[in-house]
Amino acid sequence: MIPLIGILQSQKNPPHYPRFKQVPFLDLFIFSPADLLRFESHMHVLILRNENWIPQLLPLPQAVYNQVYTRDPTFAQRLEERIGSARVFNTVTQLDKWKVAQILQHSPLGQFVPKTRLYTWQAIPSLIQDNRPMIIKPRYGHQGHGVFLLKPDKSSWQLLQSSNKPLLTFTDEREAKKHLLTQFRKSRWLLQEFIVSDSSEERVFDLRYLVQRGSLGQWNVTGTLSRVALRDYFVTNICKTIVPVEQLISSTLKDELEEISLQTAQILHGEIGHLGEISVDFMVDDQEKPWIIEVNGLPAKEPFIFLKHPPTLQKLYRFPLEYAYFLATQRK
Repeated sequence: MIPLIGILQSQKNPPHYPRFKQVPFLDLFIFSPADLLRFESHMHVLILRNENWIPQLLPLPQAVYNQVYTRDPTFAQRLEERIGSARVFNTVTQLDKWKVAQILQHSPLGQFVPKTRLYTWQAIPSLIQDNRPMIIKPRYGHQGHGVFLLKPDKSSWQLLQSSNKPLLTFTDEREAKKHLLTQFRKSRWLLQEFIVSDSSEERVFDLRYLVQRGSLGQWNVTGTLSRVALRDYFVTNICKTIVPVEQLISSTLKDELEEISLQTAQILHGEIGHLGEISVDFMVDDQEKPWIIEVNGLPAKEPFIFLKHPPTLQKLYRFPLEYAYFLATQRK
């Protein structure tokens, strides 16, 4: 019997996937949390037929690929009460960066994690006295937005957002602390050591590794890319171009980052929920040491379109379906 696999989305709209042909080993449909709340014995869903999404009335799926951006695992847990334990993956997709940093810092990968602490009033004086730049970023993912840099500049301090153009300049320590206390609410922000990165043509770049579980439940690196920032920007979510990582790093470093990415997925799985895919973002410093700067629980696949390599793109979308099939066919 072909298993029913559900993709849970915030809205029941056809996904922005590459054109899908019928997946021969499963029946794939889309549903939303609202559909589940109205569930009695069947749900109104969109099921994939050839390359079209057709409305149909169906029972609950045997496994679920969660694509809702959430930090609350409760909904997934309630869903598993109906379809069986460990049948929903990506139970938490908006990751707590503080928790991720703590887990990784106390793991064998700790040497690759920048120093990270919760943003508190007590931390600000020591930062200013140490006279070193520090990233201020939201504790929970905002898809790359809201990243600031607190940077020393001779006898003053500058607050930057995204680009190297100062947003504010403080000449007095008391003034700086007062503003920072007002702008950044305690416990919602993190302070992270700023990595002085290697650069490509004087532009900052990062390296993204997409790690997914496949048909046997094993972790695989299924795609890699590099985002090259605009000139005079210190973040890469605003980027000039997206290129293969091979253009910027050696094959030896590429292999090392692959191993670190796989270990990251293995360490975080279970600690923060049932994971089926993550992406790991790295920066390489001026000594060619890699640093884990971000782990994403709902990794975007659209950037891989810019690499213009259809086999890779096809693999990125197919692996979660193979993992869902693996879960659906396991004995309860």
